[in-house]
Amino acid sequence: MISDNPGGLPRFCHPYHGGWDVATIALDIPESRILFVCPVSCARNICLNAVKGGYKDRINVLALTEDDIVSGNYEEKTIEAACHVLDTVEPRPKALILYVSCIDAMLGNDHSFQTQEIMDRYPDVNCFVLKMCPITRFSGDLPLVALQHDMYAPLPEETIPQENIVAFIGPNIALHPDNELVRILEDGGIRDYVTRISQLISGGSLKAGWQGEGNGRIFSFAVSAEGAVDGPRPTFVWTGGNIDLSDGHEITPEEMLTDPEAFRERAEAYLEEEVAPELSLHLQNSGVTPAPELFRITAQGLVLMYPVEQLSTLSDRAGDVLIPWIVFRDLLRSDFIAALGAEDWLIPEEERTEEMRAANAERIRAMTAEGRLPGIPCALGEVLKPLTDARRMLTDPDVYMHGRLFALEGACFRNVFLMTDYLSEDWDASAVDGIRADLGCFWGLTVGETTRETWLALLG
Repeated sequence: MISDNPGGLPRFCHPYHGGWDVATIALDIPESRILFVCPVSCARNICLNAVKGGYKDRINVLALTEDDIVSGNYEEKTIEAACHVLDTVEPRPKALILYVSCIDAMLGNDHSFQTQEIMDRYPDVNCFVLKMCPITRFSGDLPLVALQHDMYAPLPEETIPQENIVAFIGPNIALHPDNELVRILEDGGIRDYVTRISQLISGGSLKAGWQGEGNGRIFSFAVSAEGAVDGPRPTFVWTGGNIDLSDGHEITPEEMLTDPEAFRERAEAYLEEEVAPELSLHLQNSGVTPAPELFRITAQGLVLMYPVEQLSTLSDRAGDVLIPWIVFRDLLRSDFIAALGAEDWLIPEEERTEEMRAANAERIRAMTAEGRLPGIPCALGEVLKPLTDARRMLTDPDVYMHGRLFALEGACFRNVFLMTDYLSEDWDASAVDGIRADLGCFWGLTVGETTRETWLALLG
């Protein structure tokens, strides 16, 4: 399904349905139920397909007689049947679909008064009409295009996102088990979490979060699960993976590093000397070594994702730590740097071309204009309270002259401090006045390494 109109509603559907009929597609709407309103001949086919397709428990059928059609009596019958469904089905569906047949196109019926009457009686139910009307295939939208369009039309316009959208475009047939999208869902544990959620109806909760990014031809992601993951006791679990999109294989440390053993030694020294001393003394679990096997690749560095019983945060989440590339830049394989798309800033300064330096300078100017640092999800002027609520604090705020420093949870905020005013004891009205990064490489500017003369020459 793709769209070329501003509302985001579909204008093309893949011609292959993969065995899906109009009801199967419509029932993809969560917590929905279909009331078919059609002649007996159509109703017979619908019932047989429902049994064969395994969705007979999610449909009802109002079979119309010739007298109903000729007299127009079926309009009142439709309302009565819809009310009967909503009064008797438990749990009550959130959406009731009135599925009408070809006779409506020939009679020119307007169902708006019916759907409005039903929604007036049941304010918690969204009722709308879909049409199975093959006679329109040679005029206007094709049947499946019209179907998909009408499925999305009831959404309030303000709920349709206009940016940060991920679209899965393809036919209704299932993806091959080796497809990278299937692997991402499997590696992220999504199937297990969906199964687990279905078991928590009587009590308990499970919250899953996702983070990820694509750099060059590498796609890296992490899924967090918080709550009753595998039993009644709350916990926190990381899952994730790193995929080379050129062929879909999982990236290993051997592909990234010239000497994996030397990396492990250097990484653990960095964790003990730089990360461990900065951790709060109030953590229940504070072990940063040995380094965990699970990791995520970002543009800024390698994110290590820990078991909660080894490293936890003040909010009892499993910890994660970012080790910037510059800590072991000399151990990175050149083909990995190319796959990451990071040649402009990860290769040594003396090996960079003038084109690379010019591109980095433009990126730095754009970064400065936006008031952001790469990989850090906040900007100058942003109100602090929503950030601390969403990210939670790693430690209590530190104080400097005329201001405070806030360290937040999450690998992206390691060695990063948000600078604010100190006008009162609380920070409900405080904004981010500065972002301090004590380690990192930002488009060729390396903290603690790039000299003043170098950055002046770079930026002019």
